[in-house]
Amino acid sequence: MFKLFSLSKIFGTTKKDKTIQALRESEAKYRALVEHSLISVYVIQDGLFRYVNQQYCNLVGYSYDEIVDKMGPSVFTYNEDNNIVEENIRKRISGEVTSIEYELRIVRRDGQILYVKVIGDSTIFNNRPAITGSLIDLTDKKQAEIILKEKNEAYIEINKALELAKVKAEESEERLRLIFENAPIGILHFNNKGEIITCNDKFVEIIGSSKQALIGLNMLTLPDTKLVTTLQ
Repeated sequence: MFKLFSLSKIFGTTKKDKTIQALRESEAKYRALVEHSLISVYVIQDGLFRYVNQQYCNLVGYSYDEIVDKMGPSVFTYNEDNNIVEENIRKRISGEVTSIEYELRIVRRDGQILYVKVIGDSTIFNNRPAITGSLIDLTDKKQAEIILKEKNEAYIEINKALELAKVKAEESEERLRLIFENAPIGILHFNNKGEIITCNDKFVEIIGSSKQALIGLNMLTLPDTKLVTTLQ
């Protein structure tokens, strides 16, 4: 005797099998994509990494077997940024937020400090709440910003020093002018042609002339030969 099978059962099972197969293929494609991604990807649950891709391992300098189920984010987080990381993990686990973006510093195995941007989400891993995220390395950008900031600060300091030097020079020039103008003796300045370019009031008083008449006077043309010889 032949057994009768329900067509709906047969076709229903076939449809279910195809759905499961499609999900498996989709998962395999996603895993392959994540594994070969140039962005670091991770999953954290119960304070430990449950998954990291190869790029994450390259970033921190540890192998997959050293990290997964053995290490938590605090191992790599720069000490001063630990509170930020813990708080942002708490927010995602509690459901306060479902996604988040922030920047922090991490420390590689060799001690090098890296600047990274975290793009994180909440997820379900093995039927329990977890968090997933990716890290984008910002180190080169941050170092360039630091260098630019240092150059700007140096430029500002140089400008301050130049302004101070200018003020001091002006103050010094003013003191010399006052000394020149109020000296008890006659003082004059002349150029290499022997022409008077300036003189103080005492000199004008001694000569018995005016400043206007003396400025521009060529002393090499004066009849006093001793003075001419001295000037030459």
